[in-house]
This record gives sequence, structure tokens and C-alpha cells, in this order.
Amino acid sequence: MVDRVILGKRGGKHGLWISKPGFDVNTASLDQLLFTTESGFDSLQFVQVGDVVSTVGDPGRVSIPDLGYKPFVWIVPEVTYSMGMSETKLITWATYVSNTEIDIHVDINNLNYTGVCRYAVMRLKVA
Repeated sequence: MVDRVILGKRGGKHGLWISKPGFDVNTASLDQLLFTTESGFDSLQFVQVGDVVSTVGDPGRVSIPDLGYKPFVWIVPEVTYSMGMSETKLITWATYVSNTEIDIHVDINNLNYTGVCRYAVMRLKVA
């Protein structure tokens, strides 16, 4: 098992470092880190946040800056549940039209959903 987190001193610098699984945080290069407070490290930075209207079967489209790759998107739909509802599943996902356009999808079984989704585009490349 390797060390994955340092909060304190690493080399001659003080800060926070978190390595990717399988990499020792003490010796990991920047591309082997999930997060660091060192300047110039972008990985978990927010690029854009906003709201988009999405309907079951009709995704909301958002335009984003071109990062040169498909970025991770975090989606939080606005949903109100009633007591007594059972077997309800909420699913959200993004499809990439291009590096600069993303469709935000919401699917909720047992409900006819139309609502606002909060999204956050992060400076983290998806596979």
C-alpha cells in the first residue's frame, strides 16, 4: 500500500497533495496526482458552472470553452420528491456533441421531469 495523501511538507513546499491510486504521493509526478495546491495544477478546477433546462427525452445543450479534451461534468437536477413514491430512479448523464458542446440528460422513471439542472464543468479529462 502506497501513501496517497500529504498535508504539510513535500520536498521544500508546504501544501496538500493527493495521488492517483497506485502512485506514492511522495514521489508522484503532476500527471500522477489527483490534486495539489501547487500553482499551475488544473485538475479539479471548475471551468464553468450554470443552469440548463432539461426534459426527459429532450436534453439541455450547453456550450463550454474548448479545453482540447472532453471534460468531466457534474450534474445536479432540481427534483422534489413526494412521500410514498417508490421505485423511483434518478439518472443524469452528459453526452459530448463536441469538445465545446455538451448535452445534459435527466431520466426519472415514474415521473415526467422538466426542470433546471445545475451543472459544473471541471478541468478533468474523461476517458
